[in-house]
Amino acid sequence: MILIQKLPSSDKTRFVDWRFDILTNAITIASSRSFYDAFQVTISMFYEAYLSLLLAHLEKYQFFDAYIFLANNQDDNIQNNLSKLWIDSLKTSLETINVTLMNLDVIDISFIFGLQLPYEYDSRLDQMHTSNIYNDKFLQIIFNDQIWFQLYFHDQIAMHLAEVKIQLSTDFVFDLLTNNPTRIIKQYKRLFLVEHIELTEILRLFETSLQLINEEQIRNIIKKQWVEIPPSMIQSSEFYTLVLVNSEQFYLLPPKTTTLKKQPIFECKGDPMIETSLMNLIELILSPSVIQQVKNIQQVTTTYSLIAQGIRDLDSYMVNNLEKLRSFLSFVRCLTTLLPHRALEVLKDVSKSGFDAKFHLCSSIHYFITQLQERIKSEQSTVDENIIHRALVKLELDFLKDWLADNEDSYGEILTLMNDENNDLWFYSAKIFTIIDNKLELTSTLKKNHGNLSSNDEYQHLNQSLEISNTSTRKIQRLMVNRLHMHLMLSVQGNEIGQQLTDEYRYFIENFREIQSGNKLDVGQMISLLAWLKYYAQMYAFALNNDSREDILSDLNKFLTNTDTPFCSTLKLFIVKQILQICKLKLEDLRDIYVNRNLLWIKPFFQRSRDQQTTNVRQTIIPPMPLFQCRPQFLRIRQVFNNTDRNNQLRKIIQECNHTQELSYAFLCWFIEYYSRFTQPNTEIDADFIRIIQHDFGQDLI
Repeated sequence: MILIQKLPSSDKTRFVDWRFDILTNAITIASSRSFYDAFQVTISMFYEAYLSLLLAHLEKYQFFDAYIFLANNQDDNIQNNLSKLWIDSLKTSLETINVTLMNLDVIDISFIFGLQLPYEYDSRLDQMHTSNIYNDKFLQIIFNDQIWFQLYFHDQIAMHLAEVKIQLSTDFVFDLLTNNPTRIIKQYKRLFLVEHIELTEILRLFETSLQLINEEQIRNIIKKQWVEIPPSMIQSSEFYTLVLVNSEQFYLLPPKTTTLKKQPIFECKGDPMIETSLMNLIELILSPSVIQQVKNIQQVTTTYSLIAQGIRDLDSYMVNNLEKLRSFLSFVRCLTTLLPHRALEVLKDVSKSGFDAKFHLCSSIHYFITQLQERIKSEQSTVDENIIHRALVKLELDFLKDWLADNEDSYGEILTLMNDENNDLWFYSAKIFTIIDNKLELTSTLKKNHGNLSSNDEYQHLNQSLEISNTSTRKIQRLMVNRLHMHLMLSVQGNEIGQQLTDEYRYFIENFREIQSGNKLDVGQMISLLAWLKYYAQMYAFALNNDSREDILSDLNKFLTNTDTPFCSTLKLFIVKQILQICKLKLEDLRDIYVNRNLLWIKPFFQRSRDQQTTNVRQTIIPPMPLFQCRPQFLRIRQVFNNTDRNNQLRKIIQECNHTQELSYAFLCWFIEYYSRFTQPNTEIDADFIRIIQHDFGQDLI
């Protein structure tokens, strides 16, 4: 009745004159047998309109949920204050009720349940101070009293979940966000004002995990992951434990750890409790108990992938065991590729044996891959052997990368393993070298020190690791030289090449003479000097290609002309090859350009006649060939081609290529080398070779 008395009619068409409604309303006329019936229908419609308006208003402002919470609360103090708040809020809100809603056939009501305070759905923390629903007294209580703020915070969570359509319970999110006792009200306010985007992404990660686990599982872990010393004691757990010592410092204990010894202070840009929860979420979804319940391998892959990518995109949280999840994801993807119909069964068997993608020893990784290879073989996979080999090599590198993240000082073990002739880890070694480079800052040090490494303990340790892995193939040394050279070149600016050549000429001479002297150098120092010299030589090649007129080019020309040693010849050849690569010309065209230029050191490469050069071009410029890997296979193919039984031997080799990656690589290198001779002028076409390839081996090569 208060609502009817205080509010005027929303327009001049409804409930203005009851006599008009009785005589003109179609529903009233159709449903009434007498004047009394028509009068009763008109009165009923009048009350129904206002009652519907009131019910919609109460639901919109969450008065029903707030009343249910009020009725069930046992705290007399809170109940009294909530009662007054409920009544005051109702009276205040009725003054601004939207009476136009009476004219609508359908009224939209937000689908939110379980709220504890009465206020609008669209309200936010920044609007609370100007809202006319609560008076100043209750605003002060909410924002200064921890208990009252928790009521308000609970409702904010519920409304946020409804707004972003995340299927998590309000109680779960409330526990996740409020379990940290060191957080203050001001920090909670920021969640929905400043940090709401990242908060939403974090909640989506937990929602995604519900494909594999239930909410109660992770909620129980979150409740138990927190320990405060004193008074509590640390208990052994399968998950990470967050420890607060003397209400000051956080420590994060790995699973099954019960002591703070050797544990660093846990630094977290965001909330330590949330980061610990994310880490324990990873531990839970990787646990054998969860994997044994999985029904679909694709569900595992999708869930792991979404969580890994989502955590990686978070700015405030590092999540130290993310690499473990990514390694496990690589393992699952490897299984789905190599054993598409048996992947889930193999995953469960491996998980049951205690596998968690975490290895204590580098050698354990290689042993696991060997065992996995045997299991795949026993499952009679239909996948090509080359694909199986490449997939297992990449998987092993992913495991090694994760292991190296926890054992940074043990990178020498990985270098030794990569240098082994019996594996192909070097094919995908970029990730490992990136970690080592970032740890030791190799590229920036070489750039700063002009090719020289410092003599500190870290570089001494690197040199010792390289000495251990130093074998006849020098595989690691070659890879590191090429990688450092490439990264040094990435810092080169085209318009600064001339100045850099001038500024660093003195160091070029010093580094060249250091190697030329023949003095025994540390492996690490040799790698750094060679990488830097290649970097300087390539800049020189760029300058020559651009026909630079800098004075330093004259000095370089004199030095290279007057130095006639095997090492200098190798450097000159490298420069010529770089020029060919840069200008995209054939050797014959390059000769036409440089034979008349005032560049003395390069003339011996082109001073012979064209016919003589064509005859001996293979002795002047060596086509690409394996320098260390697959060399025995390459030499075998070359010898077979000169054999009298060439056709049968080649057919046998081509068939072997279907099962051996090294032989396939060597065959392609041999083919490129042999075919390249026909690009030279005055070289007769080998008709017999063409016939063999086109007719005899056409089907075999396909």
